[in-house]
Amino acid sequence: LGRSWWDLLPTEDPIGAGVLLPNPPTAGLMAAISSGQGGDVTQGWTDNKYYFALMAARSLEMSLTFLKERARILSGTTMALDAVALAKGICRCVDASRAIEDKLGSITTIEVDQNKDSMIEGDQTPPNVRQLERDLLLSLGPSLGRSAESLLVLALLHMRSLSHNVASAGGNMGLRVTRKNIDELAEALMPALEYTQVEQMGVGCILLSALTDGKEATKDFSRETARTLREQLLSLA
Repeated sequence: LGRSWWDLLPTEDPIGAGVLLPNPPTAGLMAAISSGQGGDVTQGWTDNKYYFALMAARSLEMSLTFLKERARILSGTTMALDAVALAKGICRCVDASRAIEDKLGSITTIEVDQNKDSMIEGDQTPPNVRQLERDLLLSLGPSLGRSAESLLVLALLHMRSLSHNVASAGGNMGLRVTRKNIDELAEALMPALEYTQVEQMGVGCILLSALTDGKEATKDFSRETARTLREQLLSLA
């Protein structure tokens, strides 16, 4: 669970030469650096890699939207979803969105003065580069936060479908299969909820969605969804 999407990107820039930027914020990267597996803050991360990540994040969002709608349409019919993949997705999207939220909180908004080459105090990153980094994170963070919410919703819809199957199981074999699926889902999702603490903290960058899509946003939705998911898992597991 410590690895993130940027750990899987190729070492070479996938598009070509770009503006060199600080590495993206992630606990996995920081752990690698502290253990001697990583290097300085400019290991070759560029704006092009951010654009690559943005495309991947938006593809994930669209895919999850499709799966949520399909789960709603097929209400009462169980979809074949991987419980471990759901749990990993929740952990990784929540981790990444929170890391980006923390990073954005540490970046001061910069007014670039064309007549000065000013630097942020204690930071050797040029103001125009820092502003570019901030703009890219403002696009990427909310997308990952929304994906975290969608994964929680998808898990809840899947749990409700399994619950319906338990109530309507016509034979011992069908009941045993459904109970096995519920147990597997609980074994994967309960540790994910404990790890992420979404019920208390919500997901990251959701409050920034208003800046990117003009809609009001709150962390209450993710908190309530996670609480409901936990309650249903406990009632059926």
